Amino acid sequence: MPDFEQMLEDYYREVLGPGEACIDVGAHVGRHTFPMAHCVGSKGRVFAFEPIPAIAAQLRASIKAEQDR
Repeated sequence: MPDFEQMLEDYYREVLGPGEACIDVGAHVGRHTFPMAHCVGSKGRVFAFEPIPAIAAQLRASIKAEQDR
């Protein structure tokens, strides 16, 4: 069975470049948010939306931890 999550990542790694912006809708805990951020670099932006409050809190904590590195 194909790994659709990996196929999606392979695709955006090909099309996203430094300084670009992208949107991760239904970001969950950041499975795609973080690789996208790596693709766009410090001058780019990733807008990540997660509608479930508890999971959004986990995502925010993970983003903060990554920024504090």
